[in-house]
Parts: sequence; structure tokens; C-alpha cells
Amino acid sequence: MMPDREVTLAPGIRVKHRLPGRLRLSMTLLVRFPDGANWLRHQLLALLGVTRVHLRPAIGSVVIEYHPDQTDESTLLTQVAGIDWQQRTESEHEPEYCGGDNLLNAGGLLLAQCLPRRWAALATLLLTGETLAEGVASLTRRELNVEVLDALAVGLSVLRGDNRTAMLTLGEYMEQETSRHSDALLASLLRPQEHRVWVEHAGERRQMLSSALTVGDVMLLGPGDTIPADGKVLRGVGLINQASMTGESVPVRREKGAWLYAGTKVQ
Repeated sequence: MMPDREVTLAPGIRVKHRLPGRLRLSMTLLVRFPDGANWLRHQLLALLGVTRVHLRPAIGSVVIEYHPDQTDESTLLTQVAGIDWQQRTESEHEPEYCGGDNLLNAGGLLLAQCLPRRWAALATLLLTGETLAEGVASLTRRELNVEVLDALAVGLSVLRGDNRTAMLTLGEYMEQETSRHSDALLASLLRPQEHRVWVEHAGERRQMLSSALTVGDVMLLGPGDTIPADGKVLRGVGLINQASMTGESVPVRREKGAWLYAGTKVQ
């Protein structure tokens, strides 16, 4: 295990904590551009070996889980530092809940059941206050959205004395867990599987494992071959099926100078 110490990776990016298969980073840009959190998640999940990403834009925290047998810390950190934030797309980021949030809500529910009614209502209001505040904020902007409906449902439940609304976060946590598992499954499906590939070196042709490819290797690809690594066409013309990346089933023509992407296939 590497020593647990804070390391500056690049301007605005620091390694806060590390374990085998897990990194926790601090990113200034995530604090400055919180609406780019979903874009950042997709960029990180697209990296080889990454299985899970947990973001907290308010404090710039980024937790990355990865397979040590598919990538290493040095490679992963270099790729993270190379992410171009100028290309980001912005969208609303939904707060991510964790097991600690569920423990807090379970404790609130327990207090709500044990305390006198007036104090139980106070405990419930403290736990659901954020939901209520988001609904009020949306109404002040004259928006009618899910946040308003959630706040209305929670508010009515509290007024009726139903303190079980303190467990509202549990349902959202389960929804997010399902989404995270789906992201991990999708990333594993899109990840190219290791196989043997023909390469050309010093005028000679030989086979090697796709995981052993390095920058500068010349791959020899033909119809039916899956492209094992990103690269540029040096010679020849071909039709490339990019359905695994774009969902478009119609192959695209690629010739000298064009880029090819790992996981796509030569028709």
C-alpha cells in the first residue's frame, strides 16, 4: 500500500487518499463548475479499469474505484489530469447519497418513534429540510418540477404527523445504487476484451496480446476484427461499426488520417 499523503497532481487537483483500487481526489474545477459533474462522471467511467465514481461537487471530492489488474494508479492519475474541462457539457447534478446518509435517516426515524410528538416532528423536519427548501426555491423561480412535488408530499406527511418521511433518502439511495450498478455494467460491456492482435514491427508481422500494445505499435486489422486500442489509420480504407459507442448501426468510412476508437469493429 502506498503511503497515505496529500499529493498535488496538477493545478487544482490533489490526491487526498489512496488505497489499492481506490483513489480520493480534490478537484477545484468541480467546485467552480458543479453543473459539469455528470459530464465528469462519464469521462471517468470511460477510463479503462474504472468501475465506480462518487462525486461531491460542493467540496470538490472525487472518489474513483478501479480494477488494479486493468490499470494502475499512475496511469489513472495521468488520464484524470488530462481531462479537458473546456469540452464539458453542463446539466443539473443530483446529490449522491451514501450509507452514512441512510444511518442518519435511520437514527432520525428512531428518534421520531421514541420522542414526544412535538419533538419527533422537529427531528423529521431537520432530516427533510433540504427537500422542503429545494421545493420552495423552485416555486420562487416559478418552476413546477419534481422538487416541488417531493416537497409537497413531504410537507403534507409531516403536517399529518407521519414521521416515516425521515426515511425518504433511503428510496433515493436505492435508486442511485441501481443507477451506479448500471453504469458499472455498461462500462464493463464497452470495455474491449483482451485478445491477440497482429502488429507490424520493422517490416515483420507477429501476434501479441492487446494488453501489451504500446504507443507507436502498428496494428494490422481486417474485416471482423475488434479494434483493441485507440489509433489513427496509417494506410488503407475500411468501414467501421461504431454502434458500441454511438448506437448508430450504419458503418462509417475511415481512411488515412482518421481516428479509430477501441471497442469499435471493422466491417
